[in-house]
Amino acid sequence: MNEELIKKKLEQHIRALRAPAGYIRAGYPNFPGLFGRDSLIVAWELLAHDPRIAQKTLVKLATLQGKRVNHKSEEEPGKILHEYYEPWQMWVRFVQKSLVTFGWGQPYFGSVDATFLWIIVLERYYAQTHDDALLRRLWSHLLRALSWIKEYADSDGDGFFDYRAHNPIALQHQAWKDSDEFGAITQPIAPVEVQGYAYAALQAAARLTGNRAHTWCVWAQERSRTLQKNFRNAYIMSDYFAYALDGNGAQLPWVTSNPSHLLFAGLISKADEEMIISKVFSADLWTKYGMRTLAVSEPSFAWQSYHRGSVWPHDNWFFWLGLRETKRFREAKKVKEAMCAAFSALNGIIPELYAVDPQTQEISPDIYVGTSSVKHRIGNPQAWASGALLAMLNDDRSS
Repeated sequence: MNEELIKKKLEQHIRALRAPAGYIRAGYPNFPGLFGRDSLIVAWELLAHDPRIAQKTLVKLATLQGKRVNHKSEEEPGKILHEYYEPWQMWVRFVQKSLVTFGWGQPYFGSVDATFLWIIVLERYYAQTHDDALLRRLWSHLLRALSWIKEYADSDGDGFFDYRAHNPIALQHQAWKDSDEFGAITQPIAPVEVQGYAYAALQAAARLTGNRAHTWCVWAQERSRTLQKNFRNAYIMSDYFAYALDGNGAQLPWVTSNPSHLLFAGLISKADEEMIISKVFSADLWTKYGMRTLAVSEPSFAWQSYHRGSVWPHDNWFFWLGLRETKRFREAKKVKEAMCAAFSALNGIIPELYAVDPQTQEISPDIYVGTSSVKHRIGNPQAWASGALLAMLNDDRSS
């Protein structure tokens, strides 16, 4: 399909998901609301396309920023939410998402990374637009977000950023791979990609605060340097980075897509960037339709699973972004071509996720969560999937 026609279709997806308040809902049919992680990532993906999406998303999330400690909803002062449904979304709130409304609390804040992403998107939006009015409007929210990082984001004080579920019936996994497919893990859990987001957010905060809030600027710089100094020794395996550290400080030594998110952040060395790129493009993780979430060689690999071998377009966007920002344009083009191939092979859609058979390399929309024999209803349109491919197609440096 012609790239211009693909763009038009993706733009239609984004328009269909745009809320009256201007942010992008995560996706249909499963996630028709404001998600801190998803809505920020699609706003980031579409910054060059329409910066107003980022502006509206940042403001909406700031108005719902955490104010108190509430273990039921995982709220903490300064934290950015995970999931929220507007008062007018009556059927969603009380029927489709009744567990969120009654079991978790609205807004629900069980996200380890949304606050870091909010700071990153704010800084990138400001760098592109120089919108001083918005920065002034969100200034106190930025300082509250930094206070959350300082006071709450490292719950065990080991220097790495982690999550710990406080509500036993809420999300037990609070990074982007938030299903239970990896099983019970001793908490708190410090995912590898979150360290990259945190480093990028601290660097972004230092640039934003500058002379305006010198104490916070110095703290952010020092905290990011400490993270960078300690990161490699804690997470490096023989030839790749671990998925996470568990509550005992032990590595979860699975070969996953997560370390590819480090490339954009500036946390790791050039040699380690090359190590990640080589691993991702190996047959263990790479398919002709993009990067898998889990390596074929892992014992728990299942190619049609939700998080243990499937392909997620937004996951591939982070890899593409890192390749582009480290000037590996030839490799970035390979990721874009894989996403375009998936769009064509799936008859003109780029859904939440899809599966690729390791034997035949055939693509399939059939996904199962855990041990369920019931097919997962994949999101289509899904905001961060549509935004991922649209961003790639709009960037001429990976054409």
